[in-house]
Order: sequence, then structure tokens, then C-alpha cells
Amino acid sequence: MIAGNIRSHLVRSALAPLTCSQFLQSVTSGSTCQIRSVRRSLSRHALLTLVHALIVSKVDYCNSVLAGITGQLQARLQSVLNAATRLVFSMKRSERITPLLRKLHWLRAMEQVTFRLCVLAYRCLHGTAPAYLADSLHRTSNVDT
Repeated sequence: MIAGNIRSHLVRSALAPLTCSQFLQSVTSGSTCQIRSVRRSLSRHALLTLVHALIVSKVDYCNSVLAGITGQLQARLQSVLNAATRLVFSMKRSERITPLLRKLHWLRAMEQVTFRLCVLAYRCLHGTAPAYLADSLHRTSNVDT
């Protein structure tokens, strides 16, 4: 009986939809602290690779779903990228972040979301996206009214 309850709880939690705030919490949870503890023993290139693998890849994962999130969630997402940037350059929180983002060739959080959506639409229109996506996107000039 107990095993059945645990199994049903695990199935429900695995199938439960992840909210945007839960997703952002999973992105921010601990990765920066773990990297900060070893950053002095790594070269900048190794640190950048680690930050990209552990933080930026989480932000990029399914980020097109983040289109239209609230301003508060946008600010949290941007703060994650800002912290990662400061970690790479060992900068203080009071220093300007935009020049550092440009140096890394990173877009701001919502600019990344917009870019990914535009790339996805481009791929759908030019036949390089999966068929299930390409079939659901139509040019407005081709839609009968």
C-alpha cells in the first residue's frame, strides 16, 4: 500500500506541469554558489565553459515557453544571467553589466527568448523544423479568411 502511494505520488509529480516560477527556481538553485566556490582554481575559459554548461544551458532550455512571462519573472531570469556574467569576470554587483554581456556575446534574457522564437519561426517557414511544428505555422498571406 505504501509503495503504491509513493509510486502514484512520483507519477503525479513527474507529470505535473512545471510553472515558470518553479522553472526559474530550478535554474537559480545552487549552480552559482557551486561555481563560485571553485572559480579561483579555474582559468577564465574553463569558468566560462562551466557557467555556460550549468547556468546558461538551463536558461536556454525551453526558453520559448517563457515568452509573455511577467516582469517580475523576467527580472529574476535576467538576474541569473547577470550573476553568471559577474561570476565569469569576477565583477562587483555595482558595476555595469551590459558591456560584459556584449563581451561574452550574450543577449539579455528576453532578447534570447525572442531570438529563439524567431529562429523557430524561420525554420518552420523554410522547411528545416520538425514537421509537427512546420505544419502548425502558416503565413498570414496564405490563410483564407
